[in-house]
Amino acid sequence: MRTQKGNELARKLRPRDNPHLYIDVDICSALCRAATSYARIQEDACNGHPINSSPTAPIDYIHKLQGKWEARCDRENDRLEALIKRHAESLPGVKAVLFGGDPRGCTVTLVMTDGRSDDWGREGLTVPGS
Repeated sequence: MRTQKGNELARKLRPRDNPHLYIDVDICSALCRAATSYARIQEDACNGHPINSSPTAPIDYIHKLQGKWEARCDRENDRLEALIKRHAESLPGVKAVLFGGDPRGCTVTLVMTDGRSDDWGREGLTVPGS
């Protein structure tokens, strides 16, 4: 299913010297959906389990739930990183994928072979929704 963020990423990936290069919007859309989920997982990992804010919950119970929460975040993190890399490999001009764990910034950046960038660190093209 094509999305608005997928269309935006496809436009970003087209080089200026070849604006008619075919970019698969379906793959871009799938990559953006996975990147949005990845950003959400980074927020979950940063915030911790919601029970941490409970003043009445027993500390042992909080630690048990937090451990399960972290394990879930780690599993989802690994699964989404593999999925995003797989999608990015099939797009033209993408050399590598950078993952940022801080949810306050962009969590997924595509490193381009021609050096194009749109982020402050001049590392690559940021994926919409991440």
